[in-house]
Amino acid sequence: MVNERIKLLGRLHNIIRNMNHEDAYALWIYVVPDEPTREDFAEIASNDADFKEVINLFKKIFDRYSKYE
Repeated sequence: MVNERIKLLGRLHNIIRNMNHEDAYALWIYVVPDEPTREDFAEIASNDADFKEVINLFKKIFDRYSKYE
């Protein structure tokens, strides 16, 4: 399960990064390290509370900033 979470976190990070929106990325790296490593994702993925926080943050950021270009 942790490996699936790590892969998901990597995909979510790429989505946020590719949104090309400075405010969205700034919110993201407040919780997820800038230039995260697999170990960073593994640390988040192995903690249920941290993982849920990142998922909720992604939803919030995506809802707010995906409408802008």
